[in-house]
Amino acid sequence: MALNENHFDMWVRQAEGEPDRFDLKFDVHTGKGFLRTPHVGGTSSTPASSHDTIPALSAADLSNSKFSWFDDSSNRDRTEFGFAAETIDDIKAIKPGNWTRVSQLDDTQLKIQQSVPPVSQQKQAAVKAKMMPDDRSSHPERKSAAVYICELESDLERTRRHVDQLKKRIADLEAEVEGLGGKTRPLILE
Repeated sequence: MALNENHFDMWVRQAEGEPDRFDLKFDVHTGKGFLRTPHVGGTSSTPASSHDTIPALSAADLSNSKFSWFDDSSNRDRTEFGFAAETIDDIKAIKPGNWTRVSQLDDTQLKIQQSVPPVSQQKQAAVKAKMMPDDRSSHPERKSAAVYICELESDLERTRRHVDQLKKRIADLEAEVEGLGGKTRPLILE
Protein backbone atom coordinates (compact mmCIF):
# COMPACT_ATOMS: atom_id res chain seq x y z
CA MET A 1 0.00 0.00 0.00
CA ALA A 2 1.39 3.38 -0.95
CA LEU A 3 1.93 5.94 1.79
CA ASN A 4 -0.10 8.58 -0.01
CA GLU A 5 -3.20 6.39 0.03
CA ASN A 6 -5.53 7.40 2.83
CA HIS A 7 -7.63 4.34 3.61
CA PHE A 8 -8.29 5.15 7.26
CA ASP A 9 -8.04 7.85 9.92
CA MET A 10 -7.18 7.16 13.54
CA TRP A 11 -7.18 9.20 16.75
CA VAL A 12 -6.29 8.61 20.40
CA ARG A 13 -7.17 10.52 23.57
CA GLN A 14 -6.81 10.23 27.30
CA ALA A 15 -9.87 8.41 28.70
CA GLU A 16 -12.19 10.64 30.72
CA GLY A 17 -11.49 10.33 34.44
CA GLU A 18 -8.69 7.79 33.86
CA PRO A 19 -5.33 9.50 33.26
CA ASP A 20 -3.53 6.18 32.71
CA ARG A 21 -6.05 4.87 30.14
CA PHE A 22 -6.58 5.87 26.52
CA ASP A 23 -9.40 5.62 23.96
CA LEU A 24 -8.61 4.80 20.34
CA LYS A 25 -10.98 5.67 17.49
CA PHE A 26 -10.68 4.75 13.82
CA ASP A 27 -12.67 5.50 10.67
CA VAL A 28 -11.94 3.38 7.59
CA HIS A 29 -12.72 5.00 4.22
CA THR A 30 -12.26 1.90 2.07
CA GLY A 31 -12.53 -1.63 3.42
CA LYS A 32 -12.54 -2.45 7.11
CA GLY A 33 -10.17 -2.56 10.04
CA PHE A 34 -9.76 -4.07 13.48
CA LEU A 35 -7.44 -3.72 16.46
CA ARG A 36 -5.51 -6.66 17.96
CA THR A 37 -4.26 -6.19 21.51
CA PRO A 38 -1.84 -8.70 23.11
CA HIS A 39 -2.49 -9.86 26.67
CA VAL A 40 -0.74 -12.30 28.98
CA GLY A 41 -3.07 -15.15 27.97
CA GLY A 42 -3.25 -14.36 24.25
CA THR A 43 -4.57 -11.68 21.94
CA SER A 44 -7.97 -10.01 21.75
CA SER A 45 -9.40 -8.45 18.62
CA THR A 46 -12.21 -6.06 17.93
CA PRO A 47 -14.66 -7.10 15.22
CA ALA A 48 -13.75 -5.85 11.74
CA SER A 49 -15.67 -2.67 10.99
CA SER A 50 -15.53 0.59 9.10
CA HIS A 51 -15.40 2.60 12.35
CA ASP A 52 -15.00 1.86 16.02
CA THR A 53 -13.97 3.35 19.34
CA ILE A 54 -11.98 1.15 21.70
CA PRO A 55 -12.16 2.50 25.26
CA ALA A 56 -9.78 2.41 28.23
CA LEU A 57 -6.59 0.87 26.79
CA SER A 58 -3.49 1.04 28.96
CA ALA A 59 -0.42 2.74 27.49
CA ALA A 60 1.28 -0.66 27.14
CA ASP A 61 -1.78 -2.22 25.46
CA LEU A 62 -2.02 0.67 23.03
CA SER A 63 1.68 0.72 22.13
CA ASN A 64 1.77 -3.07 21.62
CA SER A 65 -1.48 -3.29 19.65
CA LYS A 66 -1.68 -3.82 15.89
CA PHE A 67 -4.23 -2.26 13.55
CA SER A 68 -5.17 -4.47 10.59
CA TRP A 69 -6.71 -2.93 7.48
CA PHE A 70 -8.13 -4.81 4.52
CA ASP A 71 -9.95 -3.83 1.37
CA ASP A 72 -13.19 -5.77 0.81
CA SER A 73 -12.29 -6.31 -2.84
CA SER A 74 -8.82 -7.81 -2.25
CA ASN A 75 -9.70 -11.28 -0.92
CA ARG A 76 -9.17 -9.95 2.58
CA ASP A 77 -5.41 -9.45 2.18
CA ARG A 78 -4.47 -7.54 5.31
CA THR A 79 -2.01 -4.78 5.94
CA GLU A 80 -0.95 -4.70 9.58
CA PHE A 81 0.28 -1.55 11.30
CA GLY A 82 2.12 -1.44 14.61
CA PHE A 83 2.88 1.63 16.66
CA ALA A 84 6.33 3.22 16.40
CA ALA A 85 8.96 2.53 19.07
CA GLU A 86 8.53 5.95 20.76
CA THR A 87 4.77 5.46 21.24
CA ILE A 88 4.97 5.28 25.05
CA ASP A 89 6.61 8.74 25.14
CA ASP A 90 4.03 10.08 22.65
CA ILE A 91 1.19 8.69 24.77
CA LYS A 92 2.49 10.46 27.88
CA ALA A 93 2.40 13.77 25.98
CA ILE A 94 -1.30 13.50 25.03
CA LYS A 95 -3.31 16.37 26.47
CA PRO A 96 -6.51 15.39 28.31
CA GLY A 97 -9.84 15.98 26.56
CA ASN A 98 -8.67 16.24 22.95
CA TRP A 99 -8.42 13.62 20.23
CA THR A 100 -4.86 13.41 18.89
CA ARG A 101 -4.31 12.23 15.32
CA VAL A 102 -2.45 9.00 14.64
CA SER A 103 -0.72 9.01 11.27
CA GLN A 104 0.95 6.43 9.11
CA LEU A 105 4.73 6.72 9.52
CA ASP A 106 5.55 4.19 6.79
CA ASP A 107 3.97 1.08 5.26
CA THR A 108 3.78 -0.73 8.61
CA GLN A 109 4.07 1.84 11.43
CA LEU A 110 1.71 4.29 13.10
CA LYS A 111 2.82 7.46 14.89
CA ILE A 112 0.89 9.53 17.43
CA GLN A 113 1.19 13.14 16.28
CA GLN A 114 2.08 15.80 18.78
CA SER A 115 0.15 18.89 17.82
CA VAL A 116 2.05 22.11 18.42
CA PRO A 117 0.18 25.26 17.42
CA PRO A 118 1.98 27.74 15.18
CA VAL A 119 4.06 30.40 16.96
CA SER A 120 1.48 33.13 16.27
CA GLN A 121 -1.23 31.02 17.94
CA GLN A 122 1.07 30.36 20.90
CA LYS A 123 1.66 34.09 21.35
CA GLN A 124 -2.07 34.83 21.08
CA ALA A 125 -2.81 32.14 23.66
CA ALA A 126 -0.21 33.55 26.05
CA VAL A 127 -1.65 37.08 25.74
CA LYS A 128 -5.20 35.78 26.16
CA ALA A 129 -4.16 33.75 29.24
CA LYS A 130 -2.75 36.88 30.89
CA MET A 131 -5.91 38.87 30.17
CA MET A 132 -8.52 36.30 31.22
CA PRO A 133 -8.88 34.47 34.53
CA ASP A 134 -8.53 30.70 34.42
CA ASP A 135 -12.06 29.36 34.90
CA ARG A 136 -11.63 26.02 33.12
CA SER A 137 -12.09 24.08 36.33
CA SER A 138 -15.63 25.39 36.75
CA HIS A 139 -16.59 24.78 33.07
CA PRO A 140 -15.24 21.47 31.74
CA GLU A 141 -15.01 21.11 27.95
CA ARG A 142 -18.21 19.58 26.58
CA LYS A 143 -18.62 17.43 23.53
CA SER A 144 -21.05 18.51 20.89
CA ALA A 145 -24.28 16.52 20.80
CA ALA A 146 -23.45 15.16 17.34
CA VAL A 147 -20.04 13.83 18.48
CA TYR A 148 -21.56 12.32 21.60
CA ILE A 149 -24.36 10.65 19.59
CA CYS A 150 -21.86 9.25 17.05
CA GLU A 151 -19.77 7.79 19.86
CA LEU A 152 -22.85 6.25 21.49
CA GLU A 153 -24.01 4.78 18.17
CA SER A 154 -20.55 3.31 17.58
CA ASP A 155 -20.49 1.80 21.08
CA LEU A 156 -24.01 0.41 20.60
CA GLU A 157 -23.14 -1.17 17.23
CA ARG A 158 -20.00 -2.73 18.69
CA THR A 159 -21.96 -4.10 21.65
CA ARG A 160 -24.59 -5.58 19.32
CA ARG A 161 -21.88 -7.32 17.28
CA HIS A 162 -20.35 -8.74 20.46
CA VAL A 163 -23.73 -10.00 21.71
CA ASP A 164 -24.43 -11.66 18.34
CA GLN A 165 -21.02 -13.34 18.45
CA LEU A 166 -21.65 -14.55 22.02
CA LYS A 167 -25.11 -15.93 21.12
CA LYS A 168 -23.61 -17.87 18.21
CA ARG A 169 -20.76 -19.20 20.35
CA ILE A 170 -23.17 -20.34 23.09
CA ALA A 171 -25.33 -22.15 20.51
CA ASP A 172 -22.21 -23.84 19.07
CA LEU A 173 -21.06 -24.92 22.54
CA GLU A 174 -24.51 -26.32 23.39
CA ALA A 175 -24.49 -28.30 20.13
CA GLU A 176 -21.00 -29.65 20.91
CA VAL A 177 -22.03 -30.73 24.43
CA GLU A 178 -25.13 -32.48 23.09
CA GLY A 179 -23.04 -34.10 20.34
CA LEU A 180 -20.82 -35.60 23.03
CA GLY A 181 -23.88 -37.06 24.79
CA GLY A 182 -24.30 -34.36 27.40
CA LYS A 183 -27.41 -32.46 28.23
CA THR A 184 -27.71 -28.69 28.56
CA ARG A 185 -30.42 -26.41 29.72
CA PRO A 186 -31.23 -23.94 26.99
CA LEU A 187 -29.76 -20.52 27.66
CA ILE A 188 -32.07 -17.88 26.31
CA LEU A 189 -30.58 -14.48 25.68
CA GLU A 190 -32.90 -11.65 24.80
